[in-house]
Amino acid sequence: MNANVAIRPARAEDAGELLRFIRLLAVYEKLEHTVAADEATLVRHLFGPRPAAEAALASLDGRNVGFALFYSTFSTFACAPGLYLEDLYVEESARGQGIGKALIAWGAKLALARGCARYQWSVLDWNVPARDFYKGLGAAETPEWIGLRMEGEALERLAGAPAETPPPIDAKLALDAHAVEIRAQRSNYPEPFYSRMAGRAKRVLGDRFGLKNFGVNLTTLAPGGESSVLHRHTRQDEFVFVVSGEPTLVTDEGETTLRPGACAGFAAGGRAHQLVNRTPHDVVYLEIGDRTPDDSADYPADDLALKRGDDGKLRFTRKDGSAY
Repeated sequence: MNANVAIRPARAEDAGELLRFIRLLAVYEKLEHTVAADEATLVRHLFGPRPAAEAALASLDGRNVGFALFYSTFSTFACAPGLYLEDLYVEESARGQGIGKALIAWGAKLALARGCARYQWSVLDWNVPARDFYKGLGAAETPEWIGLRMEGEALERLAGAPAETPPPIDAKLALDAHAVEIRAQRSNYPEPFYSRMAGRAKRVLGDRFGLKNFGVNLTTLAPGGESSVLHRHTRQDEFVFVVSGEPTLVTDEGETTLRPGACAGFAAGGRAHQLVNRTPHDVVYLEIGDRTPDDSADYPADDLALKRGDDGKLRFTRKDGSAY
C-alpha cells in the first residue's frame, strides 16, 4: 500500500464527503436514481444518539479518495456479533494503490476488536473485477444464500399500516442538536495546549436558547482527542453525560472508561478531570456548566494558570505569572 494512504473514522463534519462518495458509488453501480441521502440525514443516522452505521475515510496525500460504511449484525448460531460492510468505494484515479484493501482491512481489525464471528458483504453479480478482488483477499462467496429485500409499499403492507413520517421539529421551540453548527473557535488555550484540542468539536446549544445561568455543549472528540487540559474550576460546577462512544475519564484520583449513558459531575474546587478518547471511534457527550462569576481554574498537570488581570479580564499564564 502507498505510504501516503491514511484511514480514519468519519466524523459528523465529513458528511459532505461521505455524500459525495455515495453518489459516485451509485453512478458506478448504475443506481444513481435511487440515492435519497443528504448531509442532514447522514449526520442523524451515522452520528446521532443511536448511530445505525459507521464509516471510514481513506485519504491519499491528504485528499479524501474513498470510503467504507459498516454496521453491526448478530449470528444466533455463533451467538456472537458480526460486522457488515455495506459500501466500499475508491475514486478511479486512486485505484491500484491498495486503498480498497486497506479499507476492508480496517473493517477486519474492527471486527476482531469487537469479538465478531464473521465479516460479511455483498457484491453485484456482474462486477467480476470486484468478485475476483474479494476472492483474492480470502473471502468466500455463498451461492446457497439468496438475498431478499423489502421496501416501499411492500414493507408498509406487511407492517399493516403506511409508514408515518415524523413531524418536523418546530424551530421556534426546539432544534436538532446535531444540526447546530460547530463552534469556529476551537479553544481559548495558548499553545502548546491549543493544538491538543484539535480533535474537539463543540456545538454550543445553550446559547441558542438564550440561557444565561449555565451553558450546554454537545461535544465530539475524535480518536486521540481531549475534552480539555486536566483541570478543576474554583467556583463553577460541571456535569457530563456520554451520548455515544467510550471516553476515558482521567482525574487526579485515577481514571475509568465511560460508556453511553454514563455521567459524571465535578463540584467546584473538587476533583481535577478531563475526558480522553483512546478509541478508534468518535465520542459524543453533553457537557453542562454553570456561569458563576469570578470563576478561575487550576491545572495540576501542566504549567498553566488562569488569572484575572488588573483590568478584570481572565488570562492564561504560566504558574509563575509569566505570559505564554
